[in-house]
Amino acid sequence: MNESSGTAPGTFSPAQERRVRRAHVFAEKDFHRLDIHLSHPRELPRAQRMADYFYTANIRFLELDTGVPLRARAAQFPGMTFVHAVVPPFTLLWDRDEGSIDRAALLLVSRGHLAVDGAARTTAGPAGARLLLPGTEPIVMRSSSTPTEVVYLSVPARMCEGIAPSGRPDETPGLPGAFLPAYAFAAGVCRLDPADLADSQPIRTAAEEVARTAIQLLASREPRQRLTLFGAAMEIVMDEYPNKSIDTASVAGRLGVSRRSLQEAFRTEGTSFAATLRTVRAAAAGRLMTERPELTRAAVAEAVGFGSVDSLLRAL
Repeated sequence: MNESSGTAPGTFSPAQERRVRRAHVFAEKDFHRLDIHLSHPRELPRAQRMADYFYTANIRFLELDTGVPLRARAAQFPGMTFVHAVVPPFTLLWDRDEGSIDRAALLLVSRGHLAVDGAARTTAGPAGARLLLPGTEPIVMRSSSTPTEVVYLSVPARMCEGIAPSGRPDETPGLPGAFLPAYAFAAGVCRLDPADLADSQPIRTAAEEVARTAIQLLASREPRQRLTLFGAAMEIVMDEYPNKSIDTASVAGRLGVSRRSLQEAFRTEGTSFAATLRTVRAAAAGRLMTERPELTRAAVAEAVGFGSVDSLLRAL
């Protein structure tokens, strides 16, 4: 249960304690990865990192089918978390409180069906791509299908400014095709190894833009009219990264700007076009290698746009 009153001097409220523990997690790095394998909720206390994740996210399982284990991969940046999960039938509580007011969540369901209760005033979008707007009302998510495969993005509230609840019902299953690039990117990020990232800034910048674009798309906006130059370029990168001919010059030409202007747009975001394209391809390669382990490295490199196996390995 959440505390509804103030705390005694020298103590933390639950929300403050979660912030402190999360800050400790990121004391040394700005990108963390976590693999979750859970057959029963009682296993949680025995796995400290997994327990810390569920605690800081303020979520807990009310029910979890024990016939099939829950498998998930999480990628955490300061202020943002991506999770790709394949789960058995479950009921989960996001017990939102004052510490949740600055959080929104985007759910992209590719298999099964996910119902969301208790969010009538904070929900937008159909079931396959659902946005949970910031608020303090507890939210219950449940699925009776086996399995349910979902990408979950926890993002800052500022990404949802100006978006109103749609009041649409839960009954429309299936992930709209427009969200598949964001789904694939997020799932790929959840397979990256932090030890292999000399600089996590490009992947963090790309992740923020992918999340922002997906939210705009779900809110029925016209992303291309509202996106910055960086955002418009990211749309092209996300859609066409397998194309080996994509480069700064071709993207700048399509957007009607000079190469220098495009490079400056990426530099303003703390990255470069080349680094971002490499990161997106690496994320796609990581996912493909997990899903299709029979593929050779040459086949993976070809599928995601790398010119050679050496380029693939350097990116990974």
